[in-house]
Amino acid sequence: MGEFYENGIQGMAYETSDARVACDLDDPQVRTVGFRVDMPEGMVEGDMNVDRLGCWPPEEGQKEFDLAVKAAKLFVAAPELLAALEEILEGNRNGWIARVAREAIAKAKGGE
Repeated sequence: MGEFYENGIQGMAYETSDARVACDLDDPQVRTVGFRVDMPEGMVEGDMNVDRLGCWPPEEGQKEFDLAVKAAKLFVAAPELLAALEEILEGNRNGWIARVAREAIAKAKGGE
């Protein structure tokens, strides 16, 4: 399956009700978005199912799929985004940028 990952994201289509195959995100049969996130502690993999095959109106299924792809891109980018926030915080200890960075870092680490 790994050969289809592009920048940490891949599509998956179903051959049968319980068998998936990796594919491009552009494949018309794709309905699952898989992602790999390279965290400092190790690799994390997951997927999100979306209905693009007829249970919902096509425009709703496409909207859900587009949101899943966007979320997967955020998951994959999260370690770099967190590192960038920590770097911003180092350079700006006071002020609103520092406050926003601290809040975002706290949320990313499980706080409120």
